[in-house]
Amino acid sequence: MFIIVPAIVVTILCTIGAYLLPNRYESSTTILVQREEIPNPLLGNELAAAMSSMSSEDKLQTFNEIIYSWTTLQMLADSLGLSRNIQTEDKRQAMLIGLERSVGTERRGSGSFRIIFTDVDPLRTQRGADILSNLFIETQMRVERQRSEQAVQFFE
Repeated sequence: MFIIVPAIVVTILCTIGAYLLPNRYESSTTILVQREEIPNPLLGNELAAAMSSMSSEDKLQTFNEIIYSWTTLQMLADSLGLSRNIQTEDKRQAMLIGLERSVGTERRGSGSFRIIFTDVDPLRTQRGADILSNLFIETQMRVERQRSEQAVQFFE
């Protein structure tokens, strides 16, 4: 009885818990950020070396700032159709905070970052991770393009 009853009780509790808990799906995307191997000829040697030796922690901080920015989260909500029926600004803020909790990031290596998106809908989960990675890449490319344009303007 000491072996059979606890085993049956645990099995019943686990079965009930499995049916009552909501399904949560997780989708992730890994992004590899490669350093620019060719130094920018418009920048001085010292500045080019300083920019290329940016630490992984700095890159992760920049990565997190882009992913968790309100602009990125708002574009994600619009792309997923989460902000269609929201009328007030308070509800929009609450939705963005909930969406922020569904997003996770981690550093996988020196130049590798992972975006994790969790939701109850498997298709929305997959689309969310894909949209976040595309938004990050577009933002990063726009920043690099602006930096290059400003360097050209400065030297002109």
